[in-house]
Amino acid sequence: MQLLFLSAPTEPGSAAFPRVLVVAERDSRLDIIESYAATEEAAYFTDAVVEVFVGAGARVTHYKVQDESGRAFHVASTRAELARDSSYDLTTVTLGARLSRHNIEVKLDSEGAACRVDGLYIVGDGQHTDTHSLIDHQRPNCTSRQNYKGIPTVASSSTRARTERTPSRATRISCSLRRRAWTPSRSLRFSTTT
Repeated sequence: MQLLFLSAPTEPGSAAFPRVLVVAERDSRLDIIESYAATEEAAYFTDAVVEVFVGAGARVTHYKVQDESGRAFHVASTRAELARDSSYDLTTVTLGARLSRHNIEVKLDSEGAACRVDGLYIVGDGQHTDTHSLIDHQRPNCTSRQNYKGIPTVASSSTRARTERTPSRATRISCSLRRRAWTPSRSLRFSTTT
């Protein structure tokens, strides 16, 4: 399934608020490509929400590409809830927008649930990108993997924050995080928290 959100602002200060609900039923397979772009270099605001419910034994692969105007503001929330023995793979690519923020929340709600969250960002002069993720291990025998890589260029900045929440009943879980940022200049600001 391809979702293309193409901004064509006719007035300064335009805004878009897309909402997407995906329900992958038991043992289903689904690939999602979610893309954001603009027809011109203009200032506008996008506030997108995508919710994904992954049924027992289902697999969802989700790609999000954000290549908005360099003057735009892009705020997005991606939430996924996984049932027993299901999997959700999210890959994000952040290229555009003056200010970009992506909140990711994945709830591993049943045993055997697995998620992978990967990201790449390339930000240029005057751009800032934030990615915040929360992987919520609610049950035992769940797996999560996160891998983020970035290339901030001169006079740009980025922040990457990650949280793993594990209640006492969620035993025998597996989590990993890898992050790397290539910084070609000393004038860059890059921070990460875990």
